[in-house]
Amino acid sequence: MSTRIILRNYQENIVKKVIESDRKDMIQLPTGSGKTVIAAFLVKRYLKQNKKILFLAHREELLKQAKELFSDKFNISSGIIKAQQQTDLAQNVQIASIQTYHRRLNFNPDVIIVDEAHHSEAKTYQKIITEHSDAKLIGLTATPCLLSSKFQFLSVRLKDRIAEFTILYSSNFNSFRCD
Repeated sequence: MSTRIILRNYQENIVKKVIESDRKDMIQLPTGSGKTVIAAFLVKRYLKQNKKILFLAHREELLKQAKELFSDKFNISSGIIKAQQQTDLAQNVQIASIQTYHRRLNFNPDVIIVDEAHHSEAKTYQKIITEHSDAKLIGLTATPCLLSSKFQFLSVRLKDRIAEFTILYSSNFNSFRCD
């Protein structure tokens, strides 16, 4: 039995801004503030527009969390792309392990959602982002800057617009620096 999830005001504002945007967006929120729930609401909205969505994550537990949330709470059918698992590419939503997907590139998404987007400077992510350069790109992270980060997700892919959202405020930046 699924429980109806209601977005908080800041989450509604984020969903609205991302849907209205035709650019690349980064959603930065603290741990536990509902980034995956926001992603599920975005997926539902994009499915109504007949879009194909790729949700990328780098850890097994993130894949499982997204798959269960999408299915159990939002009634979203999805395929899963990861090692040693049968893939159902007929689904318009694919939840994929970055480690597997970058080798296959066997789905052509209209929208890519990257969980833990601060890892997207890695060559595996960059290969996917480059291969699907026409797709809308949405990053989810609590920590947009890592000490070791060149932060190419923002500096290369999002240089035209960065939307940073927090619980307290929402603003747009023309540039972003990790100092």
